[in-house]
Amino acid sequence: MKTCLAPMDGITDCAYRTLVSEIFTKYGDHNHELMLFGEFMSAEGYTRNPRKLSRHIVNVPHLPLIAQIYGGNGDNLIQTAIDIDRRYGHLFTGIELNIGCPSPKVMKCG
Repeated sequence: MKTCLAPMDGITDCAYRTLVSEIFTKYGDHNHELMLFGEFMSAEGYTRNPRKLSRHIVNVPHLPLIAQIYGGNGDNLIQTAIDIDRRYGHLFTGIELNIGCPSPKVMKCG
């Protein structure tokens, strides 16, 4: 069974994941696998400059990790997901296309 920590904009950063991982290791159900989400990543930003954004998503000490992409352009979302899977698929157990989050960062993309 998998236990997931829901992504929260501005909260689920590397330090938060470290804390949650340590608590889960100490107190969690060892029959469960902890799944964590990476920080929001803009598909438009990744499309323009993948190196800048990938620096902050590939330096993650916790696996399994789910990449989280947002954006208002469907083509950019798909291209970003394909590129992340091709380049960094070994670092992630999944990719979430975040298109319904009430975060102001996501909502302004349309």
